[in-house]
Amino acid sequence: VNPAQCSAFSGGVSTFYDKNGVNWPYSDEITAGFEQQVGGDMRLGIMYYYRTNKQQLGVRNAAVPSSAYTPFTMTVANGPGGTVASPKPTTVTVYNLDPTLVSAQNNVRDNESYLDTVYKGVEMTASKRFSKNWQMVAGFTIGKNTGGVNATGTNGQSGTNDLNDPNFTTFPNGIIGNDSETAFRLSGSYRFPWDINFAATVIANNGYPYFSNVSVTRAQAAAAGVTLTRASQTVFLAERGDERFDNVVMGDVRLSKSIKFGSRSITPQVDIFNITNKDTAVANNAVVGSTYLFPSEILAPRIIRVGVVINF
Repeated sequence: VNPAQCSAFSGGVSTFYDKNGVNWPYSDEITAGFEQQVGGDMRLGIMYYYRTNKQQLGVRNAAVPSSAYTPFTMTVANGPGGTVASPKPTTVTVYNLDPTLVSAQNNVRDNESYLDTVYKGVEMTASKRFSKNWQMVAGFTIGKNTGGVNATGTNGQSGTNDLNDPNFTTFPNGIIGNDSETAFRLSGSYRFPWDINFAATVIANNGYPYFSNVSVTRAQAAAAGVTLTRASQTVFLAERGDERFDNVVMGDVRLSKSIKFGSRSITPQVDIFNITNKDTAVANNAVVGSTYLFPSEILAPRIIRVGVVINF
């Protein structure tokens, strides 16, 4: 079998599994909590979560050890805390590959402790059963998911970036995934006279993490007195989690009225999503340059939906 002709084949051309074999990745989770009924229709609770992901699969280029990289420092025009309008020069460390090994490749896939993650969190909840014309569910979570960062994507990790390359392992304890350290949720409804129902949901959480990075070119490295082996080198500028998008606070509401005809009913309803029309950025260009930190995605705008539910 020629692996190069098998599009779904994992490894075999320039990537191989460790000769001693690999272990299954696994997760451990511990959950503990306490709930208490208060009065006749209210419940309060608190939960603790501990979860690990271990023995994740990563890649190392065995032909190019970490010792084959030489560090040098340079100043880039902008970085964390700066903007295009008000740049903040930042000193970074770049690791330059030994030019004699530029074509060397022997990627070995194995279990990598660098990619282990740990989540610790506490969730407090309150809920009220429907009585006296109203009901409510609320929750507040404090938590953090950390692990070794080796990629610029929304997850912060990649199973294909070379873990022998120190440019990828500068920050071994960053935030992994779209992780909000605090998150609040509240939803409830109230039934007015004449079967008029009002429902609302509010969410509030601190922004998801991102982290600035820069693509160092040969021209920039030459200005620092270094001949860069690669055409360019991506360098992370901050621990993932040190930089976050703005906090997100958003509310949705629904107003409806049930009109009954014997055993049948018609319920006209109006939904308003993102009622305050928040336009908080939730994605941006984190690469230093002329569009550094420019938003690439914002919250969906206010949407008003009118509908009818017919039960028969």
